[in-house]
Amino acid sequence: MSNSKNIKVEMIDPGRLSPNPWNTNIVSPENMAKLDASIERLGLFKPIVVRELKDGSLEILGGEHRWESAKRLGHQSVPIVNLGSVTDKRAKEIGLVDDLGGLDRALASAARLAGIEKYRTTDFPRHV
Repeated sequence: MSNSKNIKVEMIDPGRLSPNPWNTNIVSPENMAKLDASIERLGLFKPIVVRELKDGSLEILGGEHRWESAKRLGHQSVPIVNLGSVTDKRAKEIGLVDDLGGLDRALASAARLAGIEKYRTTDFPRHV
C-alpha cells in the first residue's frame, strides 16, 4: 500500500465505484433490509474503503453492501477512504480484515475461505 499520507477521504458519486471480483461476504436479504433501514435512520457514516486501479477507476475493498444499500436508497454521494494504489494481495488482506471485523478474526477465518490464497500471520501488515 502506498504511504498513509496518500490516503484520501472524500464524498463521491456511488456510480464511480465498482465491486472487487473476490468478495466472499454474502448478506441475506433480511440483513440487507436491516442495513437499508439503518442507513435510512443513521445515514452512511462509515466510509467505503477503495483502491485506485491503474486506469483511474475505484474498486471497493470494504463496504460493498453499504455501497449497494446507498445506491438502492438513491444516495447521490457516499463517503470513501481512497487508499490509492494497492496490490491485489494487499487488497485481499484489507478486504478480509474489513469483512471480518479485525485482524484476529481474519486470520482465524482465512484458512477456511475457498478461492483465496493461503495467508500466514507474517503476510499481514501490523497496522491496516
